[in-house]
Amino acid sequence: MKSIATVAALIAAVAGGPAFAQADMVQINLASECTTDGVSASGRGHGCAAENPSCQTAPAGYVINKDKLVRNATSWNGPLAGDIDRSCPITFSNPEEIIPGTGITLPKTVCLQAVAESGSGMRRIGVRGWSKCVLNGPMVKYK
Repeated sequence: MKSIATVAALIAAVAGGPAFAQADMVQINLASECTTDGVSASGRGHGCAAENPSCQTAPAGYVINKDKLVRNATSWNGPLAGDIDRSCPITFSNPEEIIPGTGITLPKTVCLQAVAESGSGMRRIGVRGWSKCVLNGPMVKYK
């Protein structure tokens, strides 16, 4: 059983508080992009998703601090431009219980997958859609 001081330090570390040492941090750096075909001569639009999501799994003893992740679209065009949740979705998996017996979990794996749409219609013939996304942030040592 962990002491209350140990649990408090762990919670502070996950929150990025004063008990969090830079040496206990592993950086997440993910990028993903996709570009659609242009709108056809008949006005038919296209969509795309990056073929393979860009994923990173925390090493042993580390978890992903979801609240400290920074997601940006470095470039985008099309109907999804401006909607970071739809054009640069992130998913989490492999939850790890960070304080045994409490049910408090954080993920060990994060994935980023760019998604784009070209739009459609005769006024958009030849126009492509694209999304270029990045995700950065810390993994936190908890063991």
